[in-house]
Amino acid sequence: MRKQTPEAVIETIQKLVEPIYLEANVSDFTGSVFEKLNGWNGTDNLYFVGNTGTGKTRAMYALLKVAIANGYCGLVIDFGQLCRRIRTAFDTKTPEQQLRDKYLNLDVLFLDDLGLRATASDYEYDVFYDILDGRISNQLATIISSNKTPAQIAETFDRRIASRLNLFAEIQFLGQDRRKSV
Repeated sequence: MRKQTPEAVIETIQKLVEPIYLEANVSDFTGSVFEKLNGWNGTDNLYFVGNTGTGKTRAMYALLKVAIANGYCGLVIDFGQLCRRIRTAFDTKTPEQQLRDKYLNLDVLFLDDLGLRATASDYEYDVFYDILDGRISNQLATIISSNKTPAQIAETFDRRIASRLNLFAEIQFLGQDRRKSV
């Protein structure tokens, strides 16, 4: 954790937050979702579950902004993109473990869209298990979003991963796809 000047915080947010989510704030949410997001202390593991378009990714970016403002180093990355980046390490001559370590050592890792496909490859399983287990062992916050419950993730990956996900506070995002009305 490192404190930054207000100017540096703004600059970091502008670098790490997708333009569509620059205006995302915890106050955008209501009810129990707001209470849980507002009560996040920067170290809790959270599991966002809900249908497409219910605000899970927006909530991640809102919390990333909170994390940055509080001096934490964090990053939001789509799970599929994470796997592709580590896999392409072979082509870029970047050691694969160096990339895995990057995601293992962030203060807060936000993994978006876990388990989109019905099954996970052995490679995706290995990447996810290594990162998840390492982060839990080192008590580093991880926030995951998925359209699947932890029980459904057990079917995509396995019970060992589902067991670790039981350590996460689950936040359910309900409602209709908000993107349909845009």
